[in-house]
Amino acid sequence: MSTATTAAAAIAMGEVDALAGRLATADADLAAAKKESARLRGLIATRMETAGVKTYKTAWGSMTLADANSYTYSHNVITLQIRLEGEREIERETGIAKVETKKSLKVTYSK
Repeated sequence: MSTATTAAAAIAMGEVDALAGRLATADADLAAAKKESARLRGLIATRMETAGVKTYKTAWGSMTLADANSYTYSHNVITLQIRLEGEREIERETGIAKVETKKSLKVTYSK
């Protein structure tokens, strides 16, 4: 029975080895694609704003400049947020906060 378990684990880990390389490549491609997407979005938005164009249709789809709100909060709100984080930490440390544990894959790539 132990041999079968060891053999099954060896097969599973062989599959993990094969998948790990694909995951590393996919993660690197994703990071590069996100960076390039942000660069292109900024470039397109700047060009459209400079040209005074709000909406432009391309073969790829429509692009529209839209307002994005950003908020700066008062000292009172920032203080409340800091206090809230402190209260959360106290509840975690004292066991009052409920813990939900899920399995997740953490990956540290070799360099």
